[in-house]
Amino acid sequence: MLNALSMQTVRDSMLRAHCTLLFAVASLMQAAPSVAEDWLHTVRPGDSFWSICAELVDEPLCWQKLPGHNPQVSNPRQLPPGSQVKIPVEWLKAPPVPAAVEFVRGQAFLERRSGERKRVQPGAALGEGETYLSTRNQDMNRIALTAGEQLYMGDRIITSDGSVLLRFADNSSFLVRANSELVLARLSAHGQTGMIDTHMRLNRGSGRAKVNSRDGKSRFRISTPAAIAAARGTEFSISAEGGENGTGSILRNEVLEGTVDVSAAGDVQAVGAGFGTIAEQGQPPRPPVKLLAATELNIAETVDLPFTLSWTPVENAQTYLVDVFSGSTTEQLLRSSDTTRQQVHFADLPAGAYTFVVRAVDAIGLKGMPAQQSVQASLTLATPNLAAEGIMVDGEQVTIEWPAVENAESYKVQVSRDSNFSDIVEEISVNVASTSLQLPEGQQYFTRVQAIYPAYGAGEFSAVQAFSSEVRDLWLIILQSLGILAVVLI
Repeated sequence: MLNALSMQTVRDSMLRAHCTLLFAVASLMQAAPSVAEDWLHTVRPGDSFWSICAELVDEPLCWQKLPGHNPQVSNPRQLPPGSQVKIPVEWLKAPPVPAAVEFVRGQAFLERRSGERKRVQPGAALGEGETYLSTRNQDMNRIALTAGEQLYMGDRIITSDGSVLLRFADNSSFLVRANSELVLARLSAHGQTGMIDTHMRLNRGSGRAKVNSRDGKSRFRISTPAAIAAARGTEFSISAEGGENGTGSILRNEVLEGTVDVSAAGDVQAVGAGFGTIAEQGQPPRPPVKLLAATELNIAETVDLPFTLSWTPVENAQTYLVDVFSGSTTEQLLRSSDTTRQQVHFADLPAGAYTFVVRAVDAIGLKGMPAQQSVQASLTLATPNLAAEGIMVDGEQVTIEWPAVENAESYKVQVSRDSNFSDIVEEISVNVASTSLQLPEGQQYFTRVQAIYPAYGAGEFSAVQAFSSEVRDLWLIILQSLGILAVVLI
C-alpha cells in the first residue's frame, strides 16, 4: 500500500506526464507561434498559470492550455519571477476601443451598418463580413466622413479624390490615400497588459502607417487580398492593387523605419528600413529589395507663390510621387501627383506653411526613400510696370504697352477721365501685354493696368499714367494751316 509520500510522487509524475502530453499535442496541432502573435508576460512573485489566466485571459480552459504554449517552462507549478510566459494575443481580455478621424480632405465616405451596437466577445476578431453591431436592423448606411468622427470595428472607409488621417488608441496613425477602401477589422485594448491591437483590411488603394511602439505594447496589422503586413514601432507605406474582387491582387510595401513582416502563402519576409517587397496573390512575398535613394529638393525655406518645385534626378527612377502636406508635418495630405519630370509647378497654392515630400518610383512600382522639406509660402502678386513711354497716341488711336508679367493669365486695362478712376471710359481684359483703343481727341486721360492670375485673382494696379491728344491736335492744326497758306501763296 502506498504511503503519503509515494502518493505525492505519483501525483507529481502524473502532472508532468499531463503537461508533457499537452506539449506534444500542441506541437502536433500547430506550428510554434511567432513573436508578433504572442504577448510576453513577465512573471511576478506569486504568479501561476492559474492566476495569470484569471487576470489577463478570457480563453476557456486557459490554465490547462497555457502550459502547452510555453514548453520552455520546466516546472508548470513553479514560475520563476522575472521569467516570461507567452500568451496568444487572441486569448487576452480585449474590450473594443474606437479610432478617431483627425483629418479629411476631399471626398471620403464612411459605410456602417445601422442597428444596436453590441459588445464583441473579449479576444474575438471580426470575421469577413461581420460587424460590431447586433443582427437587428443591419442596413448599410453611407455618410460623408468628417473630422472628429469615432470609428468602430466593422466600419468601412472609402476615399475617392480625398485623403483621411486615422488615429488609434496607442497614438499610431494611418493615412488613407485617394481611391482606397479600408475596413477596421479589429480595434481592441487588452486589459492590464496595455496592448492595443489594431487590424485593418486594405481591400484596395494605398496608405502610410506610423506605428507607436509603446515599448512593444502594440500589435498593428494590415491585411490585403495578397498578403498581410505586421509591424511594431515603424513607419511604412503599403498599397493593394489588383483586378476585380481582389483577384490578381498585388501588395507593395516600403519600409522607412523599423521592420515589417510581410506574410503570404505560408512564407514570411522581414522587410527592414530602406527596403521594400512585393507579394502577388497566392504567391510568397518576394525577397526585399533596396529602395531608390532620396532625391535632393531645390527649394528654400521661404518661397513666393506661384513657384516651381524641382529636384535632382534619381538613377533608375521611372516616375516621381509628389505629396503636399499642410503645415510642418506629414499628417494632413492636401494633394498628391505623379510625374515623369523633375519638377512640378504650383500655380494655385494659397499662402501658408507646407511640407513637400518627393519619392522616386522604380521599375516594379516601389516608392523610394523620401526627400522632405517644410517651407513658408507667401503670396506677392507682381504689378505691371506701366511707363509713360508705353503710351502712344495717334489721333483717336491710342496704343498702351507694358512688359509681360510672369505667370499672369490676363490683364485688365482701365482708362478714366480722372485720376481717381471714378469716370471710367474704357475697361477691357486682354491676354497679351498691349492693347489699342479708340478715344475721342482733345481730352486728357488716365490709365492703369492690373495683372490677373489663374488661381490667385487680381494683383495691384500699376502706377497711373496720364496722356492727352491735345498737343498732337494743335500741331495738326498748325500743319494744316501752313498747307492752306502755301496753296494760297502759290
